[in-house]
Formats: sequence, structure tokens, C-alpha cells
Amino acid sequence: MNQFIKPIVVVTLILLLPRCRYILSSIVTIWVVSVLISRMALGMHWPQDLMMSTLISATLVMVMCYLTEKWRLINDYKYLDPK
Repeated sequence: MNQFIKPIVVVTLILLLPRCRYILSSIVTIWVVSVLISRMALGMHWPQDLMMSTLISATLVMVMCYLTEKWRLINDYKYLDPK
């Protein structure tokens, strides 16, 4: 459960604190890379496993960013067009 809560808290902080977004994003990136290296060094995963999980995660993040931006534009347009 602890491994599930930490990323949610960090992502929530990134979303709620836009001024600190770049600093928090850098911290998260360093954290993710260190976890990947430690998992490979401890023999818990193969490098291919880590590359595929990173690729899948990055794809999901890009899709969610696209959908969020599209949703935001649609909602902004609704409020600008009084009918």
C-alpha cells in the first residue's frame, strides 16, 4: 500500500503547486531513475522489463495529458459560447 500512496501524493502536489512544478518534476524523475537502477542492481527485474514499463508509463502519461488538455479546451469553449 505504501508504494501506491507515495506516487499519488507526489502527483497531487505537482498538480496543486504549479509554481513548484518543475522542481517537483525533477525530484520525481530522479526518484524514478533511482528506483529503476536499484531494481536492476538488486536483480529484481531485467533491463527489458524496466524499459517496457517505462515506455508503457510514458505512453499513458502522454495520452492522459492529451485528453486532459482536450477536455479543458472543450470546457473553456462551452463557457465562452453562451447558448
